[in-house]
Amino acid sequence: MTSVQTLNLDDLTDPVLTDTQRQILDYTESRAVTFDIDEMLAEAVQQAGVDDLGDDSGFAERLAAHVAAIESDTGLRQLIRSSLRGRVIRKLRNRLSLTDLLKRYPEIESIPIEQPLIVVGMPRSGTTHLVNLIAQDPRRRALPYWGGRGPDPRTRAGTRCVRSRPPLCPGPRRTRSADGQHAVRRGHARPVP
Repeated sequence: MTSVQTLNLDDLTDPVLTDTQRQILDYTESRAVTFDIDEMLAEAVQQAGVDDLGDDSGFAERLAAHVAAIESDTGLRQLIRSSLRGRVIRKLRNRLSLTDLLKRYPEIESIPIEQPLIVVGMPRSGTTHLVNLIAQDPRRRALPYWGGRGPDPRTRAGTRCVRSRPPLCPGPRRTRSADGQHAVRRGHARPVP
């Protein structure tokens, strides 16, 4: 029989850190993270291997506004700024890769997407379970985790894969769902062969 223990979290506004945690935080704070758009774009171009962002249609202005919003938040630690910088670069890389993919295969845009199901919700509200449930329907196709992070299956974390099939590419670790019938990649399920 297990006993129930009470867990009190009384340091949320002023966390009590171990010496190691404090050293890591001090180290990351000593390394300023910059949001130079040209530098981030150069990194994304290097990762994607292409340099065409496609039709601008206000993209540069939206990117500048996004970066300005991050820069204006003076409460962000360098660790968070680093994570946000990586996210901006990943989104730039994705745009570069998708633009290239659509140039090479323009027929992609003619594929009809009828009645898409889009699941949104607050964290920990059950959206992952709902996506997994919908993914069980053989008439539906769920967006795999790698597809949301890097829509071009040839790329994973800035590297080119040897083959174009996603399972051969390095990516999130696969595990089995609780019922053992599905491979789960960070919340997305598909039947196990």
